[in-house]
Amino acid sequence: MEKRMFDKTRRQIEMERDYLKLRMHLMKQDAKDEWEKLEGKWGELEDSMRLMKYDAEKTGEKVTESLGEAAEELKKGYEKFRERLTKPLK
Repeated sequence: MEKRMFDKTRRQIEMERDYLKLRMHLMKQDAKDEWEKLEGKWGELEDSMRLMKYDAEKTGEKVTESLGEAAEELKKGYEKFRERLTKPLK
C-alpha cells in the first residue's frame, strides 16, 4: 500500500474511532439519564403501592387501576431500557 493510501485509510479509521468514542460517551449519559428517570418512577410507585396496600388492608378495598397502569408503564420503560442496552452499536 502506498503511503498516501495508507495515510488516508489511517485517517478514516481514526475518524470512525473518534466518532464511536463520542457516541459511546453520549449513550452512557443518555442511558444514565434514562435510568435515573426510571428509578425515580420506581420510587414513586413503591411508595404508592405501600400506601395503597396499607389503605386496602384497613378498608378492604382493592388497589386502584391507575396504580396497575403506572406499574405496567414502568415495566415497559425498563424493558425498553434493556433493549437499548443490548442493541448493537451502529
